[in-house]
Amino acid sequence: MNQKELDTVLEQHRLWLSTEGRSGQRADLRKADLREADLRKANLRGANLGRANLGRANLRGADLHGANLHGANLHGANLYGAYLQNANLTGADLRRAQFTLEIKGCHGFHSALVSEDQLVWLCLHPGFGDMSKTLRMTS
Repeated sequence: MNQKELDTVLEQHRLWLSTEGRSGQRADLRKADLREADLRKANLRGANLGRANLGRANLRGADLHGANLHGANLHGANLYGAYLQNANLTGADLRRAQFTLEIKGCHGFHSALVSEDQLVWLCLHPGFGDMSKTLRMTS
């Protein structure tokens, strides 16, 4: 997806959010190739990013509240300061993703692929006990 197409989707999503769905369109970025995309501070609240390739994308400060990131590739993505409350990261590839404690607000880490060095952060997640049995780890 090129930057112009992405900007159009983000603008339609912003309009959809600001009008409570009366205008614009919810961002549907399922399976989109967004590798290395600059999504700093993007408002992707409630967006569908299922199975999207966000490898090495810059999502610093992005609003991903309630976003569907099921099966998304976030390998090496910058998630510092991203708002992930109620985001679904089930089956996501989080290897080498950079994040802070804000990630503990999301749910659905089941079957996520993580690096061993990320466990120190993930163990602070309230649901870590339940999800730890399904996390897939690499070194």
